[in-house]
Amino acid sequence: AMSGLTVLASAAPVFAASSFTADYNYTVVQGKYQKVITGLQDGLKNGKITNIDVIFDGSSIGEVVPGSDAAAAATKLKSLVDDKLDNLGDGKYVQFNVTYTTKSIITKAELKNYYNQLESSKDRILIGNEPQDTGTKGLIKADTDGTTAVAADAPLKLSDIFTFSYDEVTGVLKAEPTSKVSAGKVQGLKYGNTGATNYTSGAEISVPTTGLTLTADTTATTDVNISDVMSAFKFNGTDTISGFPAGSSASTLRASIKVINAKEESIDVDSSSHRTAEDLAEKYVFKPEDVNKTYEALTDLYKEGITSNLITQDGGKYQVVLFAQGKRLTTKGATGTLADENSPLKVTIKADKVKDLKDY
Repeated sequence: AMSGLTVLASAAPVFAASSFTADYNYTVVQGKYQKVITGLQDGLKNGKITNIDVIFDGSSIGEVVPGSDAAAAATKLKSLVDDKLDNLGDGKYVQFNVTYTTKSIITKAELKNYYNQLESSKDRILIGNEPQDTGTKGLIKADTDGTTAVAADAPLKLSDIFTFSYDEVTGVLKAEPTSKVSAGKVQGLKYGNTGATNYTSGAEISVPTTGLTLTADTTATTDVNISDVMSAFKFNGTDTISGFPAGSSASTLRASIKVINAKEESIDVDSSSHRTAEDLAEKYVFKPEDVNKTYEALTDLYKEGITSNLITQDGGKYQVVLFAQGKRLTTKGATGTLADENSPLKVTIKADKVKDLKDY
């Protein structure tokens, strides 16, 4: 399911406030703040975000907790920061210290799309019907004597054992067993080899009887993985067909999102008219350690295939993000430990090839 924090995925790291230990840290330029607010409001409304502490220029100006009225909490968040973010001065910043859960929140649009995918794939084969006397097993039925196994007349398809329905008003997706299923077992068919007595010894095929309903816009204690429809309702190769696939257990995480007054620039190395590294260095100063870490990460990816959270992909291109060091003469809002609020530029550098990005 899409997270309320998805909007932050393209942001870049920044130090969190000392009183709040963040699992993830992001910096966003002022011009993109509306997108951040919308993402946070969505997280409050769907129950994913449980707490937001709003910091302005180093001091908390309010705490937002959804409680029993998530819509009111979303409105409060916007009223706390709208004016400050609209008029964010040099060296000033707004920081959101967000506590959120990884509980699954599936929207109606996502669930409808998943239902459509299930419908499109409902005739896929779960168990083939070409078993042998020895070795290869498959779908079998009983011969006239009731004990000898022969190949089933047709393979077992998903549509043979389940039908799917989706209610667009309530946002409820249901998988319902067909008449070929009773008491959690496929009737009249087993899994095994052909031959005398093999139907008796063949494995009954179990199908799920619980967890067959998904409801949009509700929280769950575990994530439900709807990203890959083919991972749902699979045969395990012995005796069981699964149901909707579960993801990882829910956990509580923390993120700091810092909004600063900075310009934003994107450099596409593949473009013939891109700004050169020399030109960029003449105008802005970057921390050597930041540049070195990024270069090392690119080198590791290019030579060893080692990935890093410093390198992301967007639209098929590899990209890295760097922040120029603050060069403003004013000390307004500067604290030394959170110098990033004085950064005049967020630059995203991207290329089709890792080598080209590294060489830039």
